[in-house]
Amino acid sequence: MSQFLHRLRIRHGLLGGMLVLSACTMPLPTSDNSSGILGELPGQGGSQDALSELVIPGEGIRIRSGVYNNQALEYLELSNCQNTPSCTHNLPALRLLRKYTFVFNDGSTVLGQYPVFSSRDPREPDTPFRRIFRVVVPSNYQPNTLRTEADIFASGLRIEQTANVDNNPSTTALVGTTSYPIARSWQGGKEGRHIELGNVAYSTSRNQLGIGIVYFLRNADRTDLPSQPAPIFDTAPGDLLYSPVRQVFRAIAENQATSLTNDPGRNLRSQEDLLRAVNQGLFRLEDTRIYYNYPVLSIDRPLPPIQLYEMRLPLQSSLPTLRGGAVYALWAETSQGLRKLQTFNVINGRVLTAQQKPPGALQFPPEELNRIQNLHLTLDNMPNSDTPGALLLAAPYQFRSPLQLQPQFQERYQNLEAGAYLLAAPTQNVQNFSASGVWFVKRITGPLNRLPQPQELVAGLPLPEAPSGWVYTGWVRPNLGNTWLSTGRFRTPNGADQSFIFSGPQAGYPFPGGDFLSDAPPGLTFPLNLASSGETEIAISLEPENIFSDSPYLPLYRHLIAKGTPAYTSQALPSTPVSLPTFELTLTSSTQ
Repeated sequence: MSQFLHRLRIRHGLLGGMLVLSACTMPLPTSDNSSGILGELPGQGGSQDALSELVIPGEGIRIRSGVYNNQALEYLELSNCQNTPSCTHNLPALRLLRKYTFVFNDGSTVLGQYPVFSSRDPREPDTPFRRIFRVVVPSNYQPNTLRTEADIFASGLRIEQTANVDNNPSTTALVGTTSYPIARSWQGGKEGRHIELGNVAYSTSRNQLGIGIVYFLRNADRTDLPSQPAPIFDTAPGDLLYSPVRQVFRAIAENQATSLTNDPGRNLRSQEDLLRAVNQGLFRLEDTRIYYNYPVLSIDRPLPPIQLYEMRLPLQSSLPTLRGGAVYALWAETSQGLRKLQTFNVINGRVLTAQQKPPGALQFPPEELNRIQNLHLTLDNMPNSDTPGALLLAAPYQFRSPLQLQPQFQERYQNLEAGAYLLAAPTQNVQNFSASGVWFVKRITGPLNRLPQPQELVAGLPLPEAPSGWVYTGWVRPNLGNTWLSTGRFRTPNGADQSFIFSGPQAGYPFPGGDFLSDAPPGLTFPLNLASSGETEIAISLEPENIFSDSPYLPLYRHLIAKGTPAYTSQALPSTPVSLPTFELTLTSSTQ
């Protein structure tokens, strides 16, 4: 870190006093955060703080906020090209003019004499920086007799060159301040006014001004970062290398920040912090090679600690495990839309994230936490999905702990009625295969010794239409093994489902269900006889529409088919208590 700073100092610490920069109209890369302005134009309201007097009417001069070494500072934003359409705060030249002060032979100041400013070539850019020369006058000298540089040269008086350079932007204002007064001067033989901003670091041996650095932080797309961080200064008054002349560096975020939570600039409070973030690959520095006159007014207070809140996921959860790359995703809903906070899975009851195992805390500054309106937990088919999948749990955000997310369809399944199912294999009408299929229907008429016709059946599942983003799925687990076979997906029990992968060549019933006659998966032999052992389980589950599970996700019905259950006859499908999961977050405060 120190070597990098040293290189910056060697390269940018001193520039030739007569160096003229190429014409540049690049606008100042400052923050648009108006909260940094302590004073406003007269008649526009604003602070009555004494510093507000420095907001000079019509001059484009403002007090701005910055940071230096974990402290807050105020600095002047100066324009030295007033009343021109292309005016910017950029210093088009780092060159020196001359300022003549007047003393008697004993070294005492000539009271009442205005300093005389040398005139610049109108073809050259203006500069506020003036090297001081002392004119030694006799004891009978009358103040303001000499008003131009030509007058001084013609007088034959002794002129003493000093090693000091003053920062004196010209102004048209008539009032000043106690800290930085507006003074009178002779400019081209006419009375003018300038602002007294003190000395500037200067090397007499090289005739060069000292240069400081200011960093403006920008998002990856070069817009403001969400936190609108104040510019970072490398030096302040009292430092050996302090200078109000600032070379501008932009610190560009490598990744686009979308909120305060993932804003890499909100915690940077010093040049050291920023350069560390550069080394970590969070920012890259861009040297604009433009310069601004930014005198620091004050460093009056340390920055307060950064207040953060931590939202923690539980370490344990009853949520089922998701497979095939699917994840749970926690989203925050604000007035700007949904933003993903975290993705995770649940393995053997443990909540695990890709970044941390077990997961740590999500950190929020208070201002971002206050923007959250609702929290959503969805099932996404891939970790990097930009849009939320099936909504499982949600809760309106309230500033309290714990925060419990609840199922959005709890009331639909609190008191399920019993249903019905029937063993039959209509896709292969062979008597020997009569127990090779299960259909979630109820038989209402017809002889019980033959395969029922579709018109003799009604829906056997008293289920409402599936919630948006969700579907129902029928399942069969032969011999209570590890393999679940899907009979198909459906949104309503009054129509056919979407799967016939194990069926025979003939049409099935226009209701949910399926036959298990062909294309058996490894480890199973078809046709199945579902009533042969008393160890075949059937289930109806609620499933996320965007994810294909290999077993029931949220079971609504589960039932063992009794050994010897007759085919073609309606069987009761008892209801069982439905246990829908919840998810609890805890919220704690912390400081950095």
